[in-house]
Amino acid sequence: MPSSSLDGRVILVTRAAGADPSFQQMLEARGARVLSLPAIELVEPSSTTALDEAIRTLRQYDGLVFTSRNAVEFFLKRTRAVDPDAPAVIAGKRIYAVGEKTESALREAGMPASAVPRNFSANDLTALLTRDGVWGKRFLFPRSDIARDVIPRHIRSHGGTVDEVVAYENRRPPETDVEPVRRALRAGKVDAATFFSPSALLNTVDLVGLEALSRTPIAVIGPTTRDAARDCGLRVRIVPSAATAEGLVEALEIEFARKKPVP
Repeated sequence: MPSSSLDGRVILVTRAAGADPSFQQMLEARGARVLSLPAIELVEPSSTTALDEAIRTLRQYDGLVFTSRNAVEFFLKRTRAVDPDAPAVIAGKRIYAVGEKTESALREAGMPASAVPRNFSANDLTALLTRDGVWGKRFLFPRSDIARDVIPRHIRSHGGTVDEVVAYENRRPPETDVEPVRRALRAGKVDAATFFSPSALLNTVDLVGLEALSRTPIAVIGPTTRDAARDCGLRVRIVPSAATAEGLVEALEIEFARKKPVP
């Protein structure tokens, strides 16, 4: 592989327990030194009452909306436990998906998405919903416990009905030794800190402290995480044009190509 501007750069990767390691692997393949920090633990919801009821009554919905791979995987896992016939019902519905990994998870489950926005964002998905028309229709939105309300608010404001059900919950992982990461951040030895979700960002702030992160260039996957960082008072320097792991790696390379190489 040709020399990369990431060669020798120290990149903080915040991740969920058991997350796909491909982003870290792409950085390391380009010569970056990765600091990995477990920032999220994803768990089944503390109560599945609403989720189970939605699964049992899937036939009443005109469409389903998924905004993450995690939502797909947790929802389908619960679906198989509650009603083995439910996947066949879902496959006959209009399925909306945000994101490359979300679409891939649906396809792997044998339920390809009916509509995916060109740009992977909730705002772009609302444009697809508007195009299809939501008036008088009923949608199911399996989500995390901290998901934004952009899509449900849009559906309701355009005359549709949406049932939001928590398919999984975000938790801070059990305490890990964050002191090496905190010291590196405070010493200015981290060239960029990367975040794929608002929950990862907020948990990292709790773990290492806002002051430590404020010394470091922040790179985020998309506008939702960017807004969360700005709300914390952090300056976001890097947002890829394509909200994918590959897009974020490319954006990091472009950013560091403008700077002097690592000595």
